[in-house]
Amino acid sequence: MARRNKILVALGVLVLMLVAARLALPYAVKGYANRRLAELDAYQGHVGDIDIHLWRGAYSIDDITIVKKGASRPVPFFRGKRIDLSV
Repeated sequence: MARRNKILVALGVLVLMLVAARLALPYAVKGYANRRLAELDAYQGHVGDIDIHLWRGAYSIDDITIVKKGASRPVPFFRGKRIDLSV
């Protein structure tokens, strides 16, 4: 009986870790995307929100803005309210 309990506890911990990773994934991807946009030389950008759709292999980007810098006024390059990308 003790071996069965250990296996159940290990499976429970594994499921809990997978759920926690799934909940943290959109925030990690959003931070990564915003850091990469900040590293661009001629452009600056910002991503508002990212939704991950694991089941269909897709993600959605909300409120993305990319602006060309270096001119007297920032020139809008791209602005999207919602972009849906899938693999």
